[in-house]
Amino acid sequence: MALTSLLSEIKTRIEATLTSNSITGYTVKRGELAHKPDKQIALYSYPGNGPSLGFGRPGLQYLNPGLQVSVRGTSTDYEGPHAVLNTIWEDLTTVQDELLTGTRYLLIKANQQPFLDSRDGDQRCLWKVNFICEIEI
Repeated sequence: MALTSLLSEIKTRIEATLTSNSITGYTVKRGELAHKPDKQIALYSYPGNGPSLGFGRPGLQYLNPGLQVSVRGTSTDYEGPHAVLNTIWEDLTTVQDELLTGTRYLLIKANQQPFLDSRDGDQRCLWKVNFICEIEI
């Protein structure tokens, strides 16, 4: 499975979550957080845990990539992007043995709760959370 596939599948899931929770105005991007617009969600992949072998089957059976979700809001808005990220965090942690656009996700596990990472030069808060995904090959 390509990591661009992971980001595309998660992007689709997050966009559906935003829509179902009536959250508007956010742009979801893979692998980048541009200077504009203010309200953005950025998805990044990173090395997660090593792959897993199958039980009674030779070779690799599961990948465990890392996923980071970052949410930025407008200038001086502390609560808004945190609430959006919390909604995403709550949704992704419900994924268990589920097909997302053709890939079976055994689970998406949060490494921590959403946290404030930084403020940029325009005083926009950047909230983040990291996950480990377990994906069937």
